[in-house]
Amino acid sequence: MARSGLPTVAAAVGLAAVVTSLACSPAESGPEPGYFGRWEVIGFDMPGFHALSAEESQALVGTEAFFSEGEARFGDRGCRPPAYDERDVELADFGSEYRLDPALLDLTDPVHVVDVGCAAGPGPGSLLIIRADGSLLTVWEGVFFELARVSP
Repeated sequence: MARSGLPTVAAAVGLAAVVTSLACSPAESGPEPGYFGRWEVIGFDMPGFHALSAEESQALVGTEAFFSEGEARFGDRGCRPPAYDERDVELADFGSEYRLDPALLDLTDPVHVVDVGCAAGPGPGSLLIIRADGSLLTVWEGVFFELARVSP
Protein backbone atom coordinates (compact mmCIF):
# COMPACT_ATOMS: atom_id res chain seq x y z
CA MET A 1 0.00 0.00 0.00
CA ALA A 2 2.88 2.41 0.67
CA ARG A 3 4.07 1.75 -2.86
CA SER A 4 0.82 2.91 -4.43
CA GLY A 5 1.08 6.22 -2.58
CA LEU A 6 4.44 7.15 -4.18
CA PRO A 7 3.05 8.07 -7.59
CA THR A 8 0.38 10.17 -5.89
CA VAL A 9 2.98 12.03 -3.80
CA ALA A 10 5.20 12.49 -6.85
CA ALA A 11 2.25 13.78 -8.85
CA ALA A 12 1.30 16.17 -6.06
CA VAL A 13 4.88 17.47 -5.80
CA GLY A 14 5.02 17.91 -9.58
CA LEU A 15 1.68 19.72 -9.63
CA ALA A 16 2.83 21.99 -6.79
CA ALA A 17 5.98 22.84 -8.76
CA VAL A 18 3.93 23.74 -11.85
CA VAL A 19 1.51 25.89 -9.84
CA THR A 20 4.40 27.65 -8.06
CA SER A 21 6.13 28.25 -11.39
CA LEU A 22 3.01 29.77 -12.90
CA ALA A 23 2.31 31.91 -9.85
CA CYS A 24 5.87 33.25 -9.73
CA SER A 25 6.35 33.86 -13.44
CA PRO A 26 5.63 37.36 -14.69
CA ALA A 27 2.16 37.83 -16.07
CA GLU A 28 1.79 38.87 -19.65
CA SER A 29 1.53 42.59 -19.73
CA GLY A 30 0.27 44.99 -22.31
CA PRO A 31 2.29 47.77 -23.87
CA GLU A 32 4.50 49.85 -21.62
CA PRO A 33 2.95 53.00 -20.19
CA GLY A 34 3.48 56.11 -22.31
CA TYR A 35 5.47 57.79 -19.57
CA PHE A 36 8.19 55.10 -19.62
CA GLY A 37 11.37 56.33 -21.27
CA ARG A 38 13.92 59.12 -21.07
CA TRP A 39 12.70 62.70 -20.60
CA GLU A 40 14.23 66.14 -20.19
CA VAL A 41 12.91 69.23 -18.40
CA ILE A 42 12.45 71.87 -21.09
CA GLY A 43 10.62 74.57 -19.20
CA PHE A 44 8.39 75.45 -16.26
CA ASP A 45 5.24 77.31 -15.30
CA MET A 46 4.55 79.02 -12.00
CA PRO A 47 0.77 79.51 -12.27
CA GLY A 48 -0.17 79.49 -8.58
CA PHE A 49 1.48 79.48 -5.19
CA HIS A 50 5.06 78.20 -5.38
CA ALA A 51 7.92 77.78 -2.94
CA LEU A 52 10.73 77.80 -5.52
CA SER A 53 12.12 80.97 -7.03
CA ALA A 54 12.38 81.44 -10.78
CA GLU A 55 16.16 80.97 -10.45
CA GLU A 56 15.77 77.69 -8.55
CA SER A 57 13.24 76.49 -11.12
CA GLN A 58 15.46 77.50 -14.04
CA ALA A 59 18.28 75.43 -12.53
CA LEU A 60 16.17 72.29 -13.11
CA VAL A 61 15.75 72.98 -16.84
CA GLY A 62 17.87 70.42 -18.68
CA THR A 63 17.52 67.83 -15.91
CA GLU A 64 17.04 64.32 -17.26
CA ALA A 65 14.34 61.99 -15.97
CA PHE A 66 13.94 58.28 -16.64
CA PHE A 67 10.99 56.03 -15.88
CA SER A 68 10.80 52.26 -16.41
CA GLU A 69 9.41 49.22 -14.66
CA GLY A 70 12.66 48.76 -12.75
CA GLU A 71 13.83 52.33 -12.18
CA ALA A 72 12.61 55.89 -11.68
CA ARG A 73 15.09 58.75 -11.75
CA PHE A 74 14.93 62.53 -11.82
CA GLY A 75 18.41 64.02 -12.02
CA ASP A 76 20.55 62.40 -9.32
CA ARG A 77 17.54 61.23 -7.31
CA GLY A 78 16.00 57.84 -8.03
CA CYS A 79 15.04 54.41 -6.87
CA ARG A 80 14.85 50.77 -7.92
CA PRO A 81 12.18 49.49 -8.23
CA PRO A 82 9.59 52.25 -8.13
CA ALA A 83 5.87 51.82 -7.56
CA TYR A 84 3.55 53.51 -10.05
CA ASP A 85 0.00 54.40 -9.07
CA GLU A 86 -2.09 55.81 -11.93
CA ARG A 87 -5.33 57.66 -11.30
CA ASP A 88 -7.68 60.19 -12.84
CA VAL A 89 -8.52 63.44 -11.08
CA GLU A 90 -11.40 65.69 -12.08
CA LEU A 91 -10.12 68.93 -13.57
CA ALA A 92 -11.94 71.08 -11.00
CA ASP A 93 -10.50 69.01 -8.13
CA PHE A 94 -7.01 69.31 -9.60
CA GLY A 95 -7.41 73.09 -9.81
CA SER A 96 -8.63 73.25 -6.21
CA GLU A 97 -5.79 71.06 -4.95
CA TYR A 98 -3.12 73.22 -6.57
CA ARG A 99 -5.02 76.52 -6.22
CA LEU A 100 -4.81 77.41 -9.90
CA ASP A 101 -6.80 77.57 -13.10
CA PRO A 102 -5.98 74.23 -14.80
CA ALA A 103 -6.63 75.82 -18.21
CA LEU A 104 -3.27 77.57 -17.75
CA LEU A 105 -1.58 74.16 -18.00
CA ASP A 106 -3.56 72.88 -21.00
CA LEU A 107 -4.88 69.81 -19.18
CA THR A 108 -7.70 67.47 -20.14
CA ASP A 109 -10.63 66.46 -17.96
CA PRO A 110 -10.05 64.20 -16.14
CA VAL A 111 -6.38 64.81 -15.45
CA HIS A 112 -4.38 61.57 -15.66
CA VAL A 113 -1.72 61.54 -12.94
CA VAL A 114 0.87 58.99 -11.89
CA ASP A 115 2.28 58.85 -8.38
CA VAL A 116 5.86 57.55 -8.57
CA GLY A 117 6.67 55.88 -5.28
CA CYS A 118 10.25 55.69 -4.10
CA ALA A 119 11.56 54.79 -0.66
CA ALA A 120 13.35 58.15 -0.52
CA GLY A 121 9.97 59.91 -0.44
CA PRO A 122 8.57 62.66 -2.64
CA GLY A 123 10.68 64.94 -4.78
CA PRO A 124 10.79 66.29 -8.30
CA GLY A 125 9.44 63.61 -10.63
CA SER A 126 7.37 61.88 -7.96
CA LEU A 127 4.11 63.06 -9.54
CA LEU A 128 3.65 62.89 -13.29
CA ILE A 129 0.81 64.62 -15.10
CA ILE A 130 0.11 63.23 -18.54
CA ARG A 131 -1.06 65.78 -21.10
CA ALA A 132 -3.30 64.97 -24.07
CA ASP A 133 -0.34 65.27 -26.48
CA GLY A 134 1.64 62.68 -24.47
CA SER A 135 4.06 65.16 -22.92
CA LEU A 136 4.52 65.21 -19.16
CA LEU A 137 4.43 67.71 -16.38
CA THR A 138 5.85 67.13 -12.94
CA VAL A 139 5.13 69.43 -10.05
CA TRP A 140 7.50 70.28 -7.24
CA GLU A 141 6.99 72.97 -4.62
CA GLY A 142 4.15 74.46 -6.71
CA VAL A 143 6.18 74.75 -9.92
CA PHE A 144 5.06 72.72 -12.94
CA PHE A 145 8.00 71.46 -14.97
CA GLU A 146 7.43 70.43 -18.59
CA LEU A 147 9.19 67.27 -19.73
CA ALA A 148 9.84 66.37 -23.37
CA ARG A 149 10.63 62.82 -24.45
CA VAL A 150 14.27 62.28 -25.34
CA SER A 151 13.97 58.57 -26.16
CA PRO A 152 11.59 55.68 -25.50
